[in-house]
Amino acid sequence: MIGVAAFQAVTPFGPGLLGLGQAAIVDDAAVLTAAGFLVFCVFAALFARESGRERTRGRRLLFRAGVALQLLAATTLPFAADLLQFFILWELVSLGAVAILLCESGRLRLLRIYLPIQIAAAVALIVAIALHSVAADGLLLPASGGLAAGQPFALFAVLVKAAVFPLHIWMVQTYPRVSPASTVILSAFGTKSGVFAAYRLLPGLAGLELFGALSALLAVLYALRQRQLRPFLTFHIASQIGYMIAGIGGVAAASQLAGVYHLSNHVMYKGLLLMTAAVLVRRFGTEDMYTIRSHGASTNGPLFAAALIGALAISGVPPFNGFVSKALLKAHAGSAASYWLMVAASVGTAMSFTKFLWLAFLGGHIHKGVQDEAAPPLLKRWSGPAELTAMGALATLCISMTVLPVFLFPELQLAYPFSRASIIAGLWPAALGCAGYFLFYPQLLRVFKLLPDGRPAGQVSLEFARGVIRTMRSLHSGDLRDSIAWMLTGLILVWLLTLVL
Repeated sequence: MIGVAAFQAVTPFGPGLLGLGQAAIVDDAAVLTAAGFLVFCVFAALFARESGRERTRGRRLLFRAGVALQLLAATTLPFAADLLQFFILWELVSLGAVAILLCESGRLRLLRIYLPIQIAAAVALIVAIALHSVAADGLLLPASGGLAAGQPFALFAVLVKAAVFPLHIWMVQTYPRVSPASTVILSAFGTKSGVFAAYRLLPGLAGLELFGALSALLAVLYALRQRQLRPFLTFHIASQIGYMIAGIGGVAAASQLAGVYHLSNHVMYKGLLLMTAAVLVRRFGTEDMYTIRSHGASTNGPLFAAALIGALAISGVPPFNGFVSKALLKAHAGSAASYWLMVAASVGTAMSFTKFLWLAFLGGHIHKGVQDEAAPPLLKRWSGPAELTAMGALATLCISMTVLPVFLFPELQLAYPFSRASIIAGLWPAALGCAGYFLFYPQLLRVFKLLPDGRPAGQVSLEFARGVIRTMRSLHSGDLRDSIAWMLTGLILVWLLTLVL
């Protein structure tokens, strides 16, 4: 519990916040997650401060309020053991995201996508909590073991909140459409709160490990077909979340803690990659990697170094932090199928980021069958001092977090992966992915284009949600008698549900 003591000594957030008191769960997983959120937010706010100056004063204030609310809720949620407080914090994270989305130019369209699916997840979670309270005769959540009842509802809520493939549609239709600074912030808190909820509510759930590993592979296949920077990185968020879910779904406690460790690692290197993407978009005025390559961004040494470190970390190459958590996840995989699915996802990740570095930074050639476009004019400057400081700090963390288990988390020391075999196991998938991009990418791209697009499913879901909202609006007339009837009907339905399940 060294990490617990260290975190309590340096942060104002923790179990005392919001009156959690004796109902708090203070363990290594909570400390690791909360500390990761807190450290990342310091540098993300520094980056957003410089890159968000084009906003009006009112929107800047609303943006900062949304960031502060997300940080406050996300750093407190890991310690909550009272499920009602857990639910409130879960919703405050979403409320902070809504505040950030309200700062965007297309806010109404973004909220129509974001809110219905988040409301559905909230309803599912509150039903799961109600069922657990009946089965366990209370709202306290055990430090281990998860919910006593209502797991199917909690599973749906977690998979939606965490944007686990294939319930990721809301994320890929939201994150790439906001300002780059907002994408950096949103990528850290919302989906990762969902992942940690899986750790608290559904640890070791049967089938979750295999599902997570499969979703990691499928999401990376969709990432490989992308040519726009932020959709490309957003699909990789879904892929990396698959790793986390696979670890949390494992039976071994070390596997579950490794999933949380990968969560903290991912916050750092994905934030770094999104920052580099934000600078590229501002500089070139486009997100198209095949267009940016016409200029080549390698002339900016610090930016290229940041992108390279982020790419190596997410690809699981030693000695970066992504290597350690991925090695732990693979070492504790409960089945050969889960192991090899994660290995295949690692190969795809390395192939993806070889493409990213080759096109966006090295000005590499275009493969046959891919349409080239004219280079855009250079629009604005490169990174400012604050942005360089933020990216440099996250790049440093991608290296220093490699040794974190040695000093803070004894549970992970037992499987610390710096052995010759584990290093080789981290290098060969990356090497295979890199070589595969140059040798086989045109042929693979034709296969990737056969994958279902996903947009029709997202559109159907969106239209269904809009229809539900229109129906509910027409039925809620504002009459007091109608409101009382709705309230009583809802209570009866919940009561019947508890009896059946």
